[in-house]
Amino acid sequence: MRIDVSGVSQLWDEHQIRSLAAKLGYDFCGTIVYDPRTERPPLARVKAQVTRLRAEAVITPGASHFGGGVVPRDLVQQV
Repeated sequence: MRIDVSGVSQLWDEHQIRSLAAKLGYDFCGTIVYDPRTERPPLARVKAQVTRLRAEAVITPGASHFGGGVVPRDLVQQV
């Protein structure tokens, strides 16, 4: 989740992610929060966590949380 995209809705977005994960039957393992002012883009970190946790899905508030508003194809293929 990008804090610059969620803004004041960050807590709501986190709640929505947890709720959707539960609704879909996933065990929620955590949120990766990204601040573009202080960090490198987190895609490598997301992919590493997906591999380490053997995750089946990555849930975001929307595609706008990815660079260019597009979910990376290789992430889609991984989960």
